[in-house]
Amino acid sequence: MAGIRIVLLSGEMEERVRLKKAFLVEQNMEVVGESDNAEEGLKLIKDLNPSIVVIDSKLAGENSDGLAAAELISVSAPASDIIIISEEGTDGLFMRKAMLAGARQVIPKPYDPGDLIEIVKLVANISEKKKEAMAKLLGAREEEVVASKTVAIFSTKGGVGRT
Repeated sequence: MAGIRIVLLSGEMEERVRLKKAFLVEQNMEVVGESDNAEEGLKLIKDLNPSIVVIDSKLAGENSDGLAAAELISVSAPASDIIIISEEGTDGLFMRKAMLAGARQVIPKPYDPGDLIEIVKLVANISEKKKEAMAKLLGAREEEVVASKTVAIFSTKGGVGRT
């Protein structure tokens, strides 16, 4: 698996620093961008094309709801998988809303950095397998299309040919 590129979105600077420290210990993970609000974060995600976006449920700015940010990102940048960190954590209703918004996983606060890293690896691994399966499926369809032939017959004399 190639390196996992991560963008962090959190309204709290301390939380972003804590997340960056957690990912520093892993060689195949790289934090490529961070933001405190959804609008700036979406621009980063479109520019940097990360594998994973980690969203704290509390963001700064107008769209300060982590679920709204997750939905916006999942629609605008579907290639990036979303992980939400929330104080509401394992509440059933919140989990359903998070999954409907496009999150692949929800991590309750407080969290263990080791657990976070394992979840990021798991989500990235599943995403990689899905992309490989889609590539095989699309490749098989392209081969089917390439196998077909088109034959055109032309004649300068009128009345040649049949209907």
